[in-house]
Amino acid sequence: MADRDWQSLALELVEASSDAPSRDSMFQRVFQILRSRFGFEHGSVLAFDSDAVVIWNKSRSYERVWLEARQRYSRELMPMLEAAARSRHVVADRDVLALAERERLSFYAEYVRPLRVKSYAAVLLGRGAAQSQAISFSRERAAGFQLQELELLRRLRPTLSLLSRLFPTAPGPGTCRPRASAELTPREAEIAHYVARGLRNSEIALLCGCSPFTVRNQLVSIFRKLDVSTRAELAMYLHGAR
Repeated sequence: MADRDWQSLALELVEASSDAPSRDSMFQRVFQILRSRFGFEHGSVLAFDSDAVVIWNKSRSYERVWLEARQRYSRELMPMLEAAARSRHVVADRDVLALAERERLSFYAEYVRPLRVKSYAAVLLGRGAAQSQAISFSRERAAGFQLQELELLRRLRPTLSLLSRLFPTAPGPGTCRPRASAELTPREAEIAHYVARGLRNSEIALLCGCSPFTVRNQLVSIFRKLDVSTRAELAMYLHGAR
């Protein structure tokens, strides 16, 4: 696989998602782009630590099913999550669960099988050992996800993780929009917003279409205008803690 192939796909995902107004609309765009590359019928973004869920090309009833049984499904899928962590956070169901095992899981009986799904792959997102959410891709045909496809998903995982952090799954002090400040330019306010979300300079540069050096210079200006000296202080300021 040529580096330019997956890198161009990663850039396409970022460009299509950078101005999305919501988490749902952002992942709708992500699934549309990835479908042209992988050829799957259905997709989901499922959070294990909150009630956040995004359904793509499925009836909205699947959202209700997941929310009503999320904790039970999460326990059932733990072997798959652990296997995904050992497989660099990307896994196909057939590589983890035998057909007989899948038949015994309520997750497959209640959530997967009604879609007539024959093969399933997931990308686990989270920091360190904690896997907080999964982006899933399912096919109605018997042909499973090939090794080269799983490897491409592994290469795309940092990009997918970055995009998921633009719209955190669990509401809390770190998820609100920065309060307005007449002192900041629109670009500075955008960069400050990303800093408050915990993004690194290189990630912010990718989203803003500039260099990390430019982001660093913008942060110097932001720190001076708001009289803060660290990224943590900036986040506290923007969230109204000052």
